[in-house]
Amino acid sequence: MDVVDQNRALVDGPVDVTGVARQLINFRSLALTPFVAPIPRSAGSTTVAKIMKDNSIVEKFQNSNWGLKLVKFDAKRNMTDLDRFKRMVVHKKRQAVIGREMAKIKREGKAPKIKARKPLKIAEYKKKKNPRAKKVYATTIVEDKKKGEKDDKPAAAEEKKKKK
Repeated sequence: MDVVDQNRALVDGPVDVTGVARQLINFRSLALTPFVAPIPRSAGSTTVAKIMKDNSIVEKFQNSNWGLKLVKFDAKRNMTDLDRFKRMVVHKKRQAVIGREMAKIKREGKAPKIKARKPLKIAEYKKKKNPRAKKVYATTIVEDKKKGEKDDKPAAAEEKKKKK
């Protein structure tokens, strides 16, 4: 509704539409949504309710991803033991079907083969890391000298000096 000071805002639901009473709330406790309604300053709860209904703000929020996520959260929170059990059984059946289909694909040889990497011990890693880098660096220098190519770094530095 309105900004009171740098830390608080006046918020109004209204109660009959959203269940939020008119009150002061800290900005840290608020989150903005992309839904905007043209509410005039110092508007009463009935005016706010009418404007929200005309712009269908509540329906837009309920159909947004955020609103749907809240509905799922409430449904999951209100589940009984029987509901949780039924959900578990459905999940197990779905995973069994997926497992059977993956087994068929693997048997037919259509599944991509992934090479397993063996983790190196720390000592082996240190031995492999530095010498390999030196070899790569050394071979590139030797290859460049064999080809008779000049080093690019001095040429680039000379071009920069000429531009200045």
